[in-house]
Amino acid sequence: MRSIDVTNLTPFNWLNKGNVEQFLEDENIWERKSKEVFTPDDWSVAILKAVLKILSEKFDKKWRKISLLEVWVWSWINLKFLLKNCKDKINKLFWTDLIQEAIADTEKTIEWLNNDEKCELILSNLLESIPKKVLEIVDFMYACIPQVILPEWAERPHDYYAHYYDRKEFNSFIYNKFGFWLLEKYISQSSVNAPWVDLVMNVSGRINKSIINSMFENYWYKAEYVYDKIIPQCAETELWMYVELEKENKTSVWDFYEDLEGKNKITAEQAEKRRKENMPVFHRMYVVKWVPKNTN
Repeated sequence: MRSIDVTNLTPFNWLNKGNVEQFLEDENIWERKSKEVFTPDDWSVAILKAVLKILSEKFDKKWRKISLLEVWVWSWINLKFLLKNCKDKINKLFWTDLIQEAIADTEKTIEWLNNDEKCELILSNLLESIPKKVLEIVDFMYACIPQVILPEWAERPHDYYAHYYDRKEFNSFIYNKFGFWLLEKYISQSSVNAPWVDLVMNVSGRINKSIINSMFENYWYKAEYVYDKIIPQCAETELWMYVELEKENKTSVWDFYEDLEGKNKITAEQAEKRRKENMPVFHRMYVVKWVPKNTN
């Protein structure tokens, strides 16, 4: 059994405590969680709050129930919250992951809630195995995708795919050097397979916002920022990738800070040194709705 005391987690301070945080505090929701599956954090709360906001907006605008597709977050917590609290607004909720353990863990949750008719689980690496008939009915997709590369010498955590990705095989992607290979691949797939669908996702603000915007504009999306906040850097996440890229580029395109107000900007090398010494490090975190430019 696992519970989170959100009152003691600094990353939650910028969010008004509400039903999302109270839901995460309920020990009963962790009864069937396997140890391999990612435990939600402040990023999870942010994306879920954004999904609730956009779900309500689309429901009010379209006057019908909404279909959603969740892409690879290695945790069923969003699905469970939406089924418990938003059934009246949801037509269909498609949930995908590339890890079989996460799929199996989620199947237990759906069985527990008796909501099979609203859910469909799909084993897929991003959108690679999503049927066309699913994409045709989806109103928007949301994702919280890893944006950090783990050093080759570091030990892989049990929930590796919830935090990191492998870069070396995908150097053909332009924004791979900024840690955005998975994001860029997802955007590329979306622009081809479902160019009419809005994309909602967390984006690490460790990278300058101008670079983030240019990546999406390359695939013909415009940005609507739902959240833009400075949060503490996860103490367990290696920043080695940013340090190496900073050396390669001989410049800093990172937005790291030594204070929560963002007054004192520091380099990636300084940020990693502070992290290793258990000193506070902060960075921006965005939740963005990316709207295809060819739609109204």
